Amino acid sequence: MKLQVRNTGATALVLLFSMAGAMAHAQESAMDSGADGDKRLETVVITGSLLLGDPEQSPLPIESYSADDLAKLGSPGNVEFIKSLPMVGATIAGDANPLLASRVEGASSLNLRGLGNARTLVLLNGRRIAPTSSGLQTLTDINAFPLAAVGQVEILKDGGSATYGSDAIAGVANFTIRRDIDGLDVGGDYSFVDGSDGDYQVYANWGWVGDNGNILVSAAHQHRSELAMSERDWSSPDYLENPSAWSAYSNPGVYLTGSSLLSYSGFVDPGCEPLGGELTPEEYRLSASFSLRAPACQYPYAKSLNIVDEQDRSQLYFETNLAVSPSIDFHLDALYSTTRVPRVKISASQPTFATGPTFAATGGPAFNRFNGFYFIPADNPGLQDMLSQYNAADLGLSQAAYDGIPLVGVNARYGWRPFALGGNPAFNDSDSWDFRNYDVYRVSGGLSGDTLADKEISWETNFTYSETLSEASGKDQLVNRMQYALRGLGGADCTPGGSDPATSTPGTGPCQWLNPFSTGIQQSALTGQTNPDFVGNSNDPDLVRWFTSPDVISIRNQLDRVPARGVTD
Repeated sequence: MKLQVRNTGATALVLLFSMAGAMAHAQESAMDSGADGDKRLETVVITGSLLLGDPEQSPLPIESYSADDLAKLGSPGNVEFIKSLPMVGATIAGDANPLLASRVEGASSLNLRGLGNARTLVLLNGRRIAPTSSGLQTLTDINAFPLAAVGQVEILKDGGSATYGSDAIAGVANFTIRRDIDGLDVGGDYSFVDGSDGDYQVYANWGWVGDNGNILVSAAHQHRSELAMSERDWSSPDYLENPSAWSAYSNPGVYLTGSSLLSYSGFVDPGCEPLGGELTPEEYRLSASFSLRAPACQYPYAKSLNIVDEQDRSQLYFETNLAVSPSIDFHLDALYSTTRVPRVKISASQPTFATGPTFAATGGPAFNRFNGFYFIPADNPGLQDMLSQYNAADLGLSQAAYDGIPLVGVNARYGWRPFALGGNPAFNDSDSWDFRNYDVYRVSGGLSGDTLADKEISWETNFTYSETLSEASGKDQLVNRMQYALRGLGGADCTPGGSDPATSTPGTGPCQWLNPFSTGIQQSALTGQTNPDFVGNSNDPDLVRWFTSPDVISIRNQLDRVPARGVTD
């Protein structure tokens, strides 16, 4: 039984550099032990070629990591191992990354030399595995591999396209399972992470080794706890220190009123700062810029995200190798892996970039409606609440512009969000979230030998079948429905333009209003601070669900191969 407890909070960078140093030392030790004759690898097919030989004598640039090397690194999980490799470029490393991961949070890939996930071929026992696809990404998920049973990892840092094809332009990584486990091997470790419940992994390997072969059964489970951005000060810097962590597409938002884009007045919802936002600093405002003519409410969206999303992964692996005759060997392996990411945190809602025809389809007025903007009529109860709370000076408007709002309404600025600092009513006034699910199956087997027709010819024939299934959820607003709701015609049973006034009159019967203003927000979703200017008219969660489009993208990839080859010594 092995138990390791690690603190990966404040010492994360130190641990990363020490792992890299240990890996370099492990490589030197492996070379020294080969020279001393203490350890000698058996003759194998060298990764990146079809030639038999010793990897240490290979002319190809191969990095090799044994089970002992991994143990010296503290038996890292798949994610930690990938991060420790010096030849790996920008990659998907299993962490939370809703801005760049493109719906593959929870999966991990190898991206050698930064040429892209699709240009690094990843093998298990020298055989391919079906790629995992989600969103815009397609990759071989390293998290599916039973790392506790891996005996060797070989990484070809040069291109292997001549042998394997275009998906090996950046290089090849081959994970080989151990064949020397005899008996029961059980272990696990726990990592303390400041700001979360910590991470842990457990595994059990059972093996039998006989004169004519071996059998291995391996099971493992890994859990990563949620680590929020708000737990790390460096992730949410002040606006002037790093504006990229903030967004001017916000709610409370910026609103315009006037007869046209050539003659309008703009104001920012005064609830911005009480709810945790920040007005664009004076030095960042460009008077000639349309988008910043009014001081935008900056939304610290990074605080809504996670550094690590909660994840649970399990792997079940079986392998047997048998000598069926003095010159013929049989191999069979089977793998099943599952990954569940139940809560991928995202912003309360996404910016909306609507176009004019969408509004025309909802029957909105022509006067005081700017193409590409959401129109909020003067009789919207939320707008009326705002005017009852704030005067012209509070909104930074001239008295004439202020007096015109009850007559013509306002427009939400381009890129406006319906929800941000106050949270999303459909998620209990907190940030939104999605989920990711991945399942990986693979069966591979075949025969190999060193003689054929009484001649010394190394040959093999095998089959491989692999399948992956990924599910990724996502959410966005249906712009036409949201415009109806801003006009009091929202809801599943409302019939805008219908002949029955009971179901087609704004704010009557099943027809509901969407209140986009801060006076309908009770407290900040980021800070928990109570809104001192809350009036009422909060939004109905069912109305929000009605104009939000949830989608689940399911992608199934299949791979089947029956190759055969022979090599003459």
